[in-house]
Amino acid sequence: MRTKKIDNKKPLTLEDVAREIGVSRSTVSAAFTGNGNITAARREAVRSAAVKLGYRPNPHARRLAIGDQDNSIALVTSYLDLDVGSQKLHILQRILIEKGYNASVHVLGEIIMSESTAQAVVIENLRRLRPLAIVWNQWMVNKAARDELNRFCEEGGRMVHYDVPIDLKCDQVIFDRERDGYLAMRHLLELGHREVGFVIPPEDQWRIRGIRRALEEFNVPLRPVWLDVPRKGKYEEAGGHLAAFFLAQKPRPTAISIVNDNVSIGFVAALQRRGLRVPEDVSVVSHNDTRVAKWGANVQLTSVSQPIDRIAEQAGELLLNRLQGKYDGPPQTVTVRGKLSVRESTAPFTKR
Repeated sequence: MRTKKIDNKKPLTLEDVAREIGVSRSTVSAAFTGNGNITAARREAVRSAAVKLGYRPNPHARRLAIGDQDNSIALVTSYLDLDVGSQKLHILQRILIEKGYNASVHVLGEIIMSESTAQAVVIENLRRLRPLAIVWNQWMVNKAARDELNRFCEEGGRMVHYDVPIDLKCDQVIFDRERDGYLAMRHLLELGHREVGFVIPPEDQWRIRGIRRALEEFNVPLRPVWLDVPRKGKYEEAGGHLAAFFLAQKPRPTAISIVNDNVSIGFVAALQRRGLRVPEDVSVVSHNDTRVAKWGANVQLTSVSQPIDRIAEQAGELLLNRLQGKYDGPPQTVTVRGKLSVRESTAPFTKR
């Protein structure tokens, strides 16, 4: 049997497997789908040739070939929080279910944060479940994992990612975090504060870029008063830890930008228990502008919004346009921006 040289730069096809062992394309297709009257020996020969060439059947094409009308959509996240992440998932799930799709949530856990091959294995297993589409929400994706997700798209699967921009060949809804960080810091600087802190996780490079841009515009150096949340518990539990860390600073910042409303409320409450006042002793600007920013504490929070409804609705619209055949062009990117709502937690700087 003479083996024809295969161009490895192109995706392998059924025809490549057929040429490898000198049979028809329909025979190869039948070996993978289970249809047709072929012998067990011929079926095994086809599968052996596929393994040798590195060919894997296209799961989406196979589903169409066997008449499988599975309409499942996988909503994928690394974890469920008590904040905007879960709210966006809930809105997306409702939108897709109302359109007749089976939208299930897959929580990947801490393993997806790893740089090891575990990421790719988890995603490959998800891909082999053959969902009609994947809605992806995870920032940290290593190269092997990205390859698996891009392969899902190349095989005909539909995919939308939302939140921060990542290197995936799919539609994306981007929340403009850089502008978000910029608005918060500019507000504090416009109030006259110059000793400013911020509690933003280092991986949120976009908000940090916005903070740096605001500081540069006001000619304020980036001081070592970078108050990252001490890594004790989840962010929902971090406000008290942050307050203790803040009180130990000498000198203390006169204003601080905090990653989300839950941490901000815990921070404000912990300071109040120790006799400090917001904004008299420290101005606080928060992020996300959820309902608790206005109603969750004695002091209503100044906060920059994350428009969770718009993000989820845009992601749903991009995906439904693909699934319903309304759009079949190159990947699209939609950018969503928030706005600053000024309330009681910030005030002009006054000398102490």
